Amino acid sequence: MLNHRVETIQDVIDLILEAVGVEPIERTVDTIKSGDPAQPVTGVATTFLATTDVIERAASAGANLIITHEPTFYNHFDQVDWLEDDAVYLNKRRLLEEHGNNVSRAARAAGVPRSTFRSWLSRAERRG
Repeated sequence: MLNHRVETIQDVIDLILEAVGVEPIERTVDTIKSGDPAQPVTGVATTFLATTDVIERAASAGANLIITHEPTFYNHFDQVDWLEDDAVYLNKRRLLEEHGNNVSRAARAAGVPRSTFRSWLSRAERRG
């Protein structure tokens, strides 16, 4: 278990799925909400809700992956077609793009302590 080399955003997501013991499912809210999963990971921030403040703080800390429990764009499946002219949505999207942040929802990993995420990533880095 946990024999991943962690280089990309997708590597982190795969590591979490493996560590939590869940298989990917077809219709899920646990998807990339913003960004490119092939992008190299520079750091990980975990949060209950990916607010604009969290996006700014993650960028300041050098984390380009934000793992959130709740929706990023205000509804269960993060559908955004109804938000195309919404100033709050547009500002959040701009911040994510400006900072190169990726947001992944991980509702099925709820309850996993931040220290556990750190431990998984640390062990994976040592194996890499």
